[in-house]
Amino acid sequence: MTDSATRLQDQWDPIVTNVGEEKFNEALQSTVVVELAPADKWRCGVWKPTSGFNAKGLRRLELRCPFRGKANADCQALLRHTIDSDGKHTLERKRGVPHADHSISGKRRGLPKYMKMMVASPSKRGATAHKLVNEMRNQVGAISKKERRQIVTERHRNRQKQQDATRIVPREQRKTFGGMATFAAQKMRAALQASGEFGVHSAYIIGEPVIDSQKERITMAYSSENLLLNAFRQSQFGLPQLVQVDCTHRLVLEGHTCMLFGCVDAAQHFHVIGYGLCDSEDTEAHVKVFHDIKVEVERIVAERIQAQRPI
Repeated sequence: MTDSATRLQDQWDPIVTNVGEEKFNEALQSTVVVELAPADKWRCGVWKPTSGFNAKGLRRLELRCPFRGKANADCQALLRHTIDSDGKHTLERKRGVPHADHSISGKRRGLPKYMKMMVASPSKRGATAHKLVNEMRNQVGAISKKERRQIVTERHRNRQKQQDATRIVPREQRKTFGGMATFAAQKMRAALQASGEFGVHSAYIIGEPVIDSQKERITMAYSSENLLLNAFRQSQFGLPQLVQVDCTHRLVLEGHTCMLFGCVDAAQHFHVIGYGLCDSEDTEAHVKVFHDIKVEVERIVAERIQAQRPI
């Protein structure tokens, strides 16, 4: 190898230089989104030195592409994270070492790593097997029968689905009134706000849910801020405030009723206001869900008018 080639391999191109930790993390996450998807992070090496700083007052860490290795795409792309003694961060890219094609696989058995990561991504975790296969075909092209079977039975995806299902309601409480109470408590507006998960499109339980194991009764209303405001928006176009309600027993295996509330605009387009989950569609359930949705709509509208926020 010539001296010029050796010098080229030892050179790094800066991405961000001497910045704080927040800006460094933003730059690093940007490289993940642009270069590594569907992977969600770089693989970290070892800090050198392992503690403290070297004679130049620096400490460095190499970040390797997760598709590295002959069983994958053998990608040699490399970043370097440097911290100086003043706490400033620098992110650099190895010059002359571009990413390989991550869809290439050297594996003899099982799905390629690229496809495994796509199958296990949060956006596909709740999809049915049929929908998942169709989405994979749209993104990667033709899929063999063997790959189709592996996609549907991919263990990491199924493990993640099980973890998601038990994160809110423990396995031992599933299919019990206690489990429903646990679910409802974590989906209340206050609980979502406390965990930083609440937004204008976040579905949450409205009012105080009725969960009575003695009477075997469940009645609760749920919606999002944006959907609830459809009730107010309808009144702004000269139409009488009419609410349409329907119930179906086909969506829940245990037989509970899903109660749909909505309205229709001048163009005859239906807009959802909220939903109810009830053990029966009797008068008591209708009154409960109607009341909770009405009170919540009025509260949100009053809050937005006071804060001069758009409705």
